[in-house]
Amino acid sequence: MIYLDAAATTLEKPPQVRQAMAQAAAELSTPGRGSHPAARRAEETAFRCRAEAAALFGVPSPENVALCTGALLLAFQNPIMHLFTSDETVVAFGCSAMHYFCPFYFLLAILHGMAGAVRGTGRSVPPMVVLLISLCLFRVVWIQFVLPFFAGIEGVFVLYPVSWALGAVLMALYAWKGSWMTYEHS
Repeated sequence: MIYLDAAATTLEKPPQVRQAMAQAAAELSTPGRGSHPAARRAEETAFRCRAEAAALFGVPSPENVALCTGALLLAFQNPIMHLFTSDETVVAFGCSAMHYFCPFYFLLAILHGMAGAVRGTGRSVPPMVVLLISLCLFRVVWIQFVLPFFAGIEGVFVLYPVSWALGAVLMALYAWKGSWMTYEHS
C-alpha cells in the first residue's frame, strides 16, 4: 500500500514551499467566502491554478478543469485504486463508488459555491441549515428508511449524489427566493 500524505511523510519542505505557504497564510483566505480582499486574492489564485492546469492538459477553459477531473478519475479508476491497495475486492468497491460519485461531484461544487456566496454576504445561518439538512439529517433518514430497500452497498453510494442534489436544489431555492441580497439603506 502506498500512503499519499506529503504532510505526514515529508517533514522538511524546500525553502520555496515554506515561503509560498507563509505568503498564502498571510495574504489569502478561503476562495468564495465573500468580497474581502484576502478572499478575492484566494479566488484569483485558485483560478490561475485552474487556468495553468487547463493549459497543461489542453482543456479549452479553466472552468472545465473540475469536470475533467471527474472524467479523468473515471477513465483511470482502476490504476488510481491500485495506488492504494492490491486487494481486488477493495479495488472493485472503490471503482463502483467512483461510478456513483464522479459524474455528480459538480453538484457538491454548486452546493458549496452557492453557500459560500451567501455566507459572503454575512448570512451564515441559512447555508448552515441547508448543509445540515442535506448532508446530515437527510442521510440519517435515508439510512434508516431507504437503505433497507437496497441489497448492497449501492444504497450508500447513491445516497451521496442524491444528498448533494438535494443540497444544491435547497441552496438554489434560497438563492432565488431568499432575502439574502436585500440591502438596508440608511
